[in-house]
This record gives sequence, structure tokens and C-alpha cells, in this order.
Amino acid sequence: PEDSRRVFTGGPPGLFSSTDAGDTWLGLNPKGGLGKAFSAIAVDPSQPGAVLVGDDSWGTILRSTDGGATKTTAFQQPGLYNTDFYNRHGFQAIVFAPSNPKTVYAGMRYFQEGLDFGRTAQSYGMLKSTDGGATWSYTNDSNMAGQNVNTIAVPPRDELTVYAGTIYGGVFISHDGGSSWRASNKGLPLVDVRALV
Repeated sequence: PEDSRRVFTGGPPGLFSSTDAGDTWLGLNPKGGLGKAFSAIAVDPSQPGAVLVGDDSWGTILRSTDGGATKTTAFQQPGLYNTDFYNRHGFQAIVFAPSNPKTVYAGMRYFQEGLDFGRTAQSYGMLKSTDGGATWSYTNDSNMAGQNVNTIAVPPRDELTVYAGTIYGGVFISHDGGSSWRASNKGLPLVDVRALV
């Protein structure tokens, strides 16, 4: 928001940034390799250099306060064995609450290649941070636990209302900051939701 020339991108090659509105790109990956496949990126609207990135299959959220030059691990999903092709989960969505950027929501999902191969597996649902992404905790009830979250939307003036689009459960809504969730799929012919805005 404060620097229109700074852009971030992520994917299988890793994480990259541009400081010239996308004309050139600089790799932000560890030395000796391209790094992880990043599928979720969010920039703190109140701090130009603060960025959160989530990978596709290692269950990791990295946090940077200097535009990606240095990163720390803010969250690591325990129990993932990434040598096991079918035990991979990652993040497809990370969203700062516009009205309070200290509140951040992230959704976990079974990794893309597993879904492409027709596998179905429960994932880890939703996580929430109340300190701008520095620390995280699960924010699931019995409805959200195990869901594969594709996308998240938070209204501009209400940090406690959250919409989550899932692969096999459709749309879930929380009005208490993620403490409780209800499915809301009336009128949807399929419950595979890929985008919310």
C-alpha cells in the first residue's frame, strides 16, 4: 500500500520480489537452491516491509519485516514427513484483516499434486495470528477441523467475520474471529470453492 513498485511472487521456483513494479525480479530463496513452492503471500497493510509467505506442501509460514531479505519461521505444522509424497499440507491463503492488521488468518490444505492425482485427505483447517503473523494458533471448531481451505475473505471493517472457501465442504462463515464456524452452501451446486472476495 505504501510502495506501489514493490511486488512479490511465489510458485514452484520459490519466492521473488521486484522493487521496480515487476520489470525485474530478485530471488529471495536460500542459497544453494530455489527453495520451497510458495502458494500464499500477504503483505501487512500497515508495514511496507512486513510480508508473510506460506508454502504449498511443507506446512510452513515464513515472516519477514524487511521485504523478504531475511525470514524467520513463524509456523511449522508438526508431524509432516515430506519424504512421504502423500503426507504434505501447505497454505493456499493468508489474509490480513484490513481493519486490524495484527489479526491474520491462514488456511491449510492438502498439497496440490495430491489433489491432482485424485487423492482426498483431511487437512488442518484454519489458523489465526493476533500479533501480525509472528505467532499462530489453530482456530477450528468441529465444523472447520480437517477442512482443506482454498481461500479466505475478511470484510474491510470487521476483523471478527471470516469467510473460508474449502475444497470438499464449500463455504464456512465465522462471526467470532474463528472460534465457531457454520457451513453456508445453499444454492451452490458444488462445494469446491476456489475464490472468495
